Amino acid sequence: MSPNADVAGVLRLLDELAPPELAEGWDHVGLQVGRPDQEVARVRVALEVTPALLTLLAGERGTLVVTHHPLLFRPLEGVRTDGAVGRALAVLLSGGHALVACHTNWDKAPGGNDDVLAALVGMADAAPIRPEERALYRLSVLVPEEHLDAVREAMAAAGAGESERYRRASFSVEGESTFEAKEGARPAYGEVGEFRLRAERRLEMVVEGPRLAAVERALLSAHPYEEPAYGVDRLVRGRALGGLGRIGVWPRSGTLGELAAAVRAALGAPALRVVGDPGRRVRRLATVSGAGRSLLADAARLGADAIVTADIGHHDARTAEELGLGVVDAGHRETEEPGVRALTEALARRLEAEGVGLPVAFSPVAPALVIPGQGG
Repeated sequence: MSPNADVAGVLRLLDELAPPELAEGWDHVGLQVGRPDQEVARVRVALEVTPALLTLLAGERGTLVVTHHPLLFRPLEGVRTDGAVGRALAVLLSGGHALVACHTNWDKAPGGNDDVLAALVGMADAAPIRPEERALYRLSVLVPEEHLDAVREAMAAAGAGESERYRRASFSVEGESTFEAKEGARPAYGEVGEFRLRAERRLEMVVEGPRLAAVERALLSAHPYEEPAYGVDRLVRGRALGGLGRIGVWPRSGTLGELAAAVRAALGAPALRVVGDPGRRVRRLATVSGAGRSLLADAARLGADAIVTADIGHHDARTAEELGLGVVDAGHRETEEPGVRALTEALARRLEAEGVGLPVAFSPVAPALVIPGQGG
């Protein structure tokens, strides 16, 4: 087994694919069952924990389960093994398994559920309905000339100066610093009470918010001074990270009825629910994987003619009608599971790139039973 085949190693890759800070405030993502140092024999990715998945796990040991829907969502008042959650916990713990949830953070992430759904229904020029970005900071530090490379490399190793296409990006400018060490100080240069003037560089590197603390630690560790002079400024614009839902153009520019037929074929949906006149024209399209009722008004405000989503109730349908928004409700599983398959493939590629030989398998959820003639 590869030495990197532990929960922490896989979780690091999942966090890169689906940054935890993207999760909604009410959500529960990350490691829910198990320990970071647990060894992993295989990875199973699924929309949610099901009886079929538990049957597989009962015959295995050391599996890391990655689900979209969190197993633990509300506080537990007890762990009854004759209930669904308690039974799942018993199987996971007795088999030495671990469980990680990637929920709304994967919905929003680039390449996640919302991107996959938008692509499947044929959307072009897709952009988030509610865009989000990661905060960026500029870290500036004064460094003696001869220590510039060491400090810059330490900060870069901790994640400073890195973007999607570049790494180790920095800026420096020459200057002079003065200081006089007081009693009790341990100056790197000169003696206590001696006034010094030194050539230094002002080094600047851009850092993403989640990496800021690690970069500060690296700076302090590599810097020769006991009290380095440095500062942190938040930049006005952050780095785009995706967001909830997608809105764009439906190139076919057909009717709502034609959109429904295209969605059913693309998702393999056994049934659809359509709100609105099937003959209305659809040019601007919105999509939200899973339950999208909370984005109806946003989609209408952005000019969407229709939205493809799931879990639209009676009152949601009336709201959509009032907004002049057509709706294609394709089902919760149908709109989310393609994105979960994409997560399986993306994680497998990341593990292979790191030389970690873990088998990664997707576990589908059985579709809901549809009685012919009852659901279209």
